[in-house]
Amino acid sequence: MLTAVLTLVLTTTPPLIQAPEPTAPTPPRTNAPVRSFEVKQPKKPEPLKPSRFGLLFHPFNVFALALWVEGDLHLAGGVSVFANVGGGFLGQFGWDAGLRYFINGTHLEGFYVDVRNSGFGLPAHEVWMTGPGVQLGYSWRTPAITIAIAAGFTTWFNLNVGRPSAQFLGVAPVEADVLIFPGVARPGPETPAVAPTIRFSFGPWF
Repeated sequence: MLTAVLTLVLTTTPPLIQAPEPTAPTPPRTNAPVRSFEVKQPKKPEPLKPSRFGLLFHPFNVFALALWVEGDLHLAGGVSVFANVGGGFLGQFGWDAGLRYFINGTHLEGFYVDVRNSGFGLPAHEVWMTGPGVQLGYSWRTPAITIAIAAGFTTWFNLNVGRPSAQFLGVAPVEADVLIFPGVARPGPETPAVAPTIRFSFGPWF
């Protein structure tokens, strides 16, 4: 009897129903072409070729009232040799020559220091001075020109006191320890005098 009951229960019990596993939704089909995008990197500017020579013009030279033209010849590394000559409408005449060192090692670029010997004269009045100087400057170099500004000082020694009638800007030069304008003031016959220098220059490089 028990066997008959168990058989009846097993045959009448419905089978367990398993829920289907969830599936990811199927993306809609499209016929649009697949596009790819490429991000272009901006081109870096090409470095300037090395400079061998600079031809610089000084449109004004504060404390000297003169116009100058200068040649700067690269020797090696950051070292160059330079020379310039100039004059003014008041009859003054001057020159410089020396060595220049560019701190970053590139000719006509960045900070530099130069040591020089300078000359100044009033030929019409037989006034001549000379002396060493130093300048600290900075130079920018573009594909076409180089631009520089510098400041320093020069120690002047009197080579010739000049004629008694010597005049500059309508006055006779006076002896002074500091020469704001070398033609207006001059060092004494035995002691030197210091003069500040501020120069702006520009010109092509090769």
